[in-house]
Amino acid sequence: MFNRYVAMMERQQKEFNAFPMFFAFNREQFQEGMKKIGATYKNVRSIGFGGYISKEKEIDYYGMLLRHRAELRKAISEDKDGTGFAYEMFRYELANHEYQFTRCEDDAVEACGLTYADVLENPALKNALETAKDDVLAEHMLTFC
Repeated sequence: MFNRYVAMMERQQKEFNAFPMFFAFNREQFQEGMKKIGATYKNVRSIGFGGYISKEKEIDYYGMLLRHRAELRKAISEDKDGTGFAYEMFRYELANHEYQFTRCEDDAVEACGLTYADVLENPALKNALETAKDDVLAEHMLTFC
């Protein structure tokens, strides 16, 4: 079954992976990474979590992240009843965070960039989450019958 959320995440991850950056956790990796992206000590910028970009690419990097976030928000808002993109998003993240075992949807909601307030205030999101939870559990039960 085609999942629009997964397709979006894969496309965004591909763009992220292609961005000129590096991750380093020791001096040798840092030196190799700076060569890889053509950076120097004067123009290298940390993006956190051991990641680095050149100063010249800083606006492009943060612009890409903002674009990705806006694309996700737009797709969520276009699902007016919670049976489309929002459902596919929750369905994927619930399964990915093993809701069928934990019965805890916290990590899945957070992985979608949402809070419980977001879900409770939006009937489409609430419907999408509840339906996805039911479907994840039903699918899990079928695998044991």
